[in-house]
Amino acid sequence: MLLLPKKRLRNGLLTLGVAVIIIVLVNLVLEEPMLSGYTKRQLNNHSSTVSPDFVCTITDNDTVYSVTGDYAACVSEWLFTVDARTGSGRQHPDPRPMTEAYQTSRIIPRCYSPPHMANTSITGACFKVSERRIQGLGLALTDYHTVNPDNVDKFVFVTGISANHFTESLDAIASVQKFMSRHEIIVYDLGLTQEQVEEMITYCRVSVIQFRSKDRFLYPTHVQKLSTFAFKPLIIMEALKSHPAIVWIDSSARLHQSLDRYYSRIVSSGGIYLFTPPPKHSVVHNTHPSLYEYFPTNIRQLRHTRILMPDGYYSRTESLFWHVLWWWSMCALTEDCICPCRLKPCSSFTSENVLDYIGCHRYDMSVINILLANYHGYDSSIYGNRREIKVFEKLRKNTTFYEVKVC
Repeated sequence: MLLLPKKRLRNGLLTLGVAVIIIVLVNLVLEEPMLSGYTKRQLNNHSSTVSPDFVCTITDNDTVYSVTGDYAACVSEWLFTVDARTGSGRQHPDPRPMTEAYQTSRIIPRCYSPPHMANTSITGACFKVSERRIQGLGLALTDYHTVNPDNVDKFVFVTGISANHFTESLDAIASVQKFMSRHEIIVYDLGLTQEQVEEMITYCRVSVIQFRSKDRFLYPTHVQKLSTFAFKPLIIMEALKSHPAIVWIDSSARLHQSLDRYYSRIVSSGGIYLFTPPPKHSVVHNTHPSLYEYFPTNIRQLRHTRILMPDGYYSRTESLFWHVLWWWSMCALTEDCICPCRLKPCSSFTSENVLDYIGCHRYDMSVINILLANYHGYDSSIYGNRREIKVFEKLRKNTTFYEVKVC
């Protein structure tokens, strides 16, 4: 009889221990850890310091958080925590190089501030993409590229193709083979059949990479929906990790000439140049107003800035990466930014009322156009084809202008 209470006590302690272990494991797999591993104490200022042994101490209002480890990871974790507690609109440090001792580390920004408004406190709503996801995708690049006349031709073509666009894409691939035969073509598999993949890899200078959109550790579930177009900026970012520059073409694009006559314009643009001729319609015309909550801009100027399709040259130059590509990918990883999904997509460019919003949205296209307009002071001629020559043609149908080469 005397052993029964002890057994019950032992069983109770065992149950409690198992519960504690489960709680710890759950916290370890949570996608967005909060304050785990930080030491807290009360202070009355706001500062951030880094000691030589990589102990990062960051103070926000009355609380200080300290953690030993990588400086950039420490600071970015703090930024996410602050965002979660305070919401949007907080001013965050610009992504500029640190001291010489930490020149390879960066503060990872969460809230966009337009480059032409850098002297103001204007910021957009903060992105809550987890540090674990950013690290898993390797988004925070530190190896940058400078575009110049000697290396502007060092790029690969990149596209994403699904099974229902396979036949349509063949003329796009054939047109690149004809006019830019020295360049490789990387096809990201967005749901091709095995037979389509096997056929694709027989084409000259074509390779296929599977886009792992179903990996929930890497991507949120909305990325699997091709209708959100979140895949496009994420594939471009993925490709730029391995190549200093790429040219993105949609499966509906047809190249009608060599790009070499545009190399000087690409260099002048700083590293992002869009080839598809613009329509008469403004960025505002096809952009839902909710996007401006993330990306503040001058609406009056944007009404007179023509929207451009994203087919174009992209390079990982430092300035364009942190002012354009980084935010494009943050938006792609945030569903209500890339896809106000209750909205209808823009099926075509209407000819009436080309300046004002007409109730549809262009997803990745709307985002990249706002970011480039803000970066270049709303002058689309700097970063886009001036329309005197048709480089790309967009055709949402099967065509046979060119013949695919098999090797």
